[in-house]
Amino acid sequence: MKQNMQVAEIIMSQLKQSKVNGFPFFNYSGAKDFVGAENFLQFSIPNKKRVAKIRIVLDAQDLYNLEFYKKKGFEMIKSKSVDGIFADQMVDIIVKEVGIN
Repeated sequence: MKQNMQVAEIIMSQLKQSKVNGFPFFNYSGAKDFVGAENFLQFSIPNKKRVAKIRIVLDAQDLYNLEFYKKKGFEMIKSKSVDGIFADQMVDIIVKEVGIN
């Protein structure tokens, strides 16, 4: 059965259009290890704040929830969540939370 990846593809497209200090977000951040599902896109970014994974989830109101995970032993623990944001706010919040700027 093929999974519906439309939301993950839209999020990826929105991030591709975003810039940080004049550079494309993906180039600037070093984002990697992408995983998509029916209502989210997840990836990792090398950073100083030890955020292991970032998950962007589309909610029922067509807004995004950003979830930041840290690795503790063999588990991924949600360290922070920023809910109800618009697409144009995603990159600024990610940059701030992971300390890549």
